[in-house]
Amino acid sequence: MNGLLDVLIVDDSRIARSMIERTLRLGRLPLSKVYHASNGKEGLEILSTRKVNLVITDINMPVMTGLEMLETMKTAAPSLPVIIVSSNPSCESPWMGTARALCKPFTPESLLKMVREVLGQP
Repeated sequence: MNGLLDVLIVDDSRIARSMIERTLRLGRLPLSKVYHASNGKEGLEILSTRKVNLVITDINMPVMTGLEMLETMKTAAPSLPVIIVSSNPSCESPWMGTARALCKPFTPESLLKMVREVLGQP
């Protein structure tokens, strides 16, 4: 992983988005910008105007679910790394392509470990 990272966090819980961003910052990742969206539709709108290096998304959200957003991303941004964070009981099953899943509640350490793995950082 070289350079600064732009990250999109998509979750209908403002608290969850803030906790994920705080974890990334405390993990000393080289963050440039962190974008927040409260549903998949807002996430896609951000992705249409901003270039990001990583998407971290929930699944169960109003307006547009994370799965619906990921389905659209399959053609629009097929190589964009995605981490799914979900309280869905089957969150460990593969959702889409190369997306990785992390069940809520998760520890800051487990999130940081997965982010580093997805981005190829030791």
